[in-house]
Amino acid sequence: MADANTPVEAYGQLDQAQRTQLAQTFLEEMKKEDHASYDRYAHVDLNTVTAEQLADMHNHAAAHHKNAFGVVMDHPIMTAALAGFAVYELDRHLGKR
Repeated sequence: MADANTPVEAYGQLDQAQRTQLAQTFLEEMKKEDHASYDRYAHVDLNTVTAEQLADMHNHAAAHHKNAFGVVMDHPIMTAALAGFAVYELDRHLGKR
């Protein structure tokens, strides 16, 4: 996967079940850190979450919830299906690990 892919493009490559699992992980991790952020996305239907909605969660977590972002970028779906994207995003938002 090319590093230039946007989150929407990257998450668009996943099937619905994969997007659902990642969205659920974003929500669970944000809820641990900040209920206001969780509430911002609680309305999202996990069974039909879109690449755009997932990208919005991604961008919000990258900016405001570094731990949640790191957990999702290390998720097995990310490491298997979108490894190049995950590594690029971790480096971009969290620096070298």
